[in-house]
Formats: sequence, C-alpha cells, structure tokens
Amino acid sequence: MSKYLLFRGECETCGFKTEMLSNRNDDVTRLLLSERTFKPALFYYDEDPMYDEVSALVKKIVVGLELDEMQKVDIFFEIFGSLCDLAPDGSEYRISEIFRCPKCESCDFGCDPTEPPKYAEAEPPKVKHEYWDSLSNDERRMLVVNRIQDRLPNLENYRGTTIPILPKWYHPNEIK
Repeated sequence: MSKYLLFRGECETCGFKTEMLSNRNDDVTRLLLSERTFKPALFYYDEDPMYDEVSALVKKIVVGLELDEMQKVDIFFEIFGSLCDLAPDGSEYRISEIFRCPKCESCDFGCDPTEPPKYAEAEPPKVKHEYWDSLSNDERRMLVVNRIQDRLPNLENYRGTTIPILPKWYHPNEIK
C-alpha cells in the first residue's frame, strides 16, 4: 500500500464535491483517474512502452505547428488516458490537469490539496493497454491523430494560449 495526498474537487457550476487521490512525488509512476468516479490506476514510466510511443507520435504529429514544449505536454496529457483501456466504471482515464465534473460535465471543476492535508492508503491497479497493444503502428498513428483532433477544443486558451487545430487536409498516413 502507498500513501497518497488527497485532493478536494469542487464544481463551480453545480457545486458537486469529492475527494480524490493525487500523484505521489516520484519519477516512477503517474496516477490516472477515471472521468466518471475518479477511480485511480497507475502507469509506470520505466515499464510502460506506450508512454514513449504516444509521446513520440504526438511530437511527430504536431511538428509543423508552432507549439512550445508545454503545449506539446498538454496535448499528450489530454489524450494519453483516453488511449488506455477503459476504467472499471466504463469511463476513460484522465492524466490531464483539466477535469470535468462527473455530475454536470462542466470543465469548471477545480482541484486543490485538502486543508489540512489528508492522506489515504491505496494500491491502485496498473492501467491496461490491451486495445492499444492489438493495433498496428498505422492504426496507432491514426488513433492518436483522431484523439488530438477530437480533444484540441478542450485545450483552447489553456495556460493563456491557443493551440491551433490540425489542418483539415492532414492525414495520419502522412506521419512516418
């Protein structure tokens, strides 16, 4: 069992409140939370080839766009959880700092550490990638392009910048 700091999440729109686990301060794991119930799962940087594969694909896909490194990281964080197998509650995982309210779906959902700090013992399962593993390289590339195009509106004006939308003519087969 590992110890996690609890965060308090609250929706500005509907007032829904919840507590959720936060990431440990280590360079080995990253916590993903399910969109619907914030159930956690872990992935391990050094054991998970999908992390490096998706990161490399994102960099190739956005190479022609004028993005700084933080914007590329934001795109990666926005899509990575959606490429993993679904959470036990049937929703996608999120690794992003952008959360949606599970009650009203608003993006006005803020998360802050509990005051005073509270901790919880947990042993989240490893996130699975069975679907990703079943895809060819071309299918993976196509999936990443589609997820970026689907999710870019979620990143508009994030961190005070606008991330441009991929041109309509852009085709996944052009990424080699």
